[in-house]
Amino acid sequence: MCRADLRHTSTGTLSTGKGLRGRRPLVRTTSIAVLPLLAVLLGYFGTFATGAATSLETWRHGDTEGSAYICVPKGEPPFPAVLLNHGIYIDQRGLGAAKQRGYKPEALCETLATDGYLAFLPIRRSGGSNLKAHLREVMAALGAVRARPDVDRSRITFAGHSRGGLLSLAAAVRGAPVRSFMLFAPASGGRGVFTKLLGAVPRIKAPMLVMIERSDKFSVVREAVDRLEEALRASDVPYNVTRYDRGGGHDLFLAPGYYWSDMLSFLRDPPERE
Repeated sequence: MCRADLRHTSTGTLSTGKGLRGRRPLVRTTSIAVLPLLAVLLGYFGTFATGAATSLETWRHGDTEGSAYICVPKGEPPFPAVLLNHGIYIDQRGLGAAKQRGYKPEALCETLATDGYLAFLPIRRSGGSNLKAHLREVMAALGAVRARPDVDRSRITFAGHSRGGLLSLAAAVRGAPVRSFMLFAPASGGRGVFTKLLGAVPRIKAPMLVMIERSDKFSVVREAVDRLEEALRASDVPYNVTRYDRGGGHDLFLAPGYYWSDMLSFLRDPPERE
């Protein structure tokens, strides 16, 4: 069941960007009485079936195989899609430990679908902290999303939190073929990685949303957002940077929360180049 009640009105400091509009979300409900019929339909329609993110699904693209939470909205395909990448905590300590910390992939997945987006949340298998391996895997995941017949290729958003945000920036400077990018409290990566990426910001071809909570416990993340904003301002990349002061810190983006309505506004109406 999708969790439409997880959306909240939010306030924050918006550094730049055009006016944004919202719309009523699509809500998926399942009646117990029709479950036998749905069982038949699910087998027939395959990838077009809707459902909650109760377990991980296997995806393949080229030589890469991975796992992901996948939620499909109710309605007629093709759907806009969000590829949402997790932080490094899962790579180093596992999905179970991340859930104990507050990571709620099922809620993120289902709420995106409730709002009309096909949600694809890959759980990386490359492990550790190898940025190149992580990037290869998430780019393959993007290929898997683009290959789905129920996805509108012109309306895919590449997003991520912490390490996932860093990977989103790396994908952006590589020219990943998506409509927009969203970075939630992006990590810096260390060893000059972030500096190199900042130097390539002018290559970015799609609008970018950056969000952070001011009490984020990682000073390197706060500094990374400041530096990224400077680089975006100096380029012609359309962008929004939002800083919240309502609590949650670095873990705010582990689950749907008060930031959600601002995120949806960007998804539905990203800023354009002037």
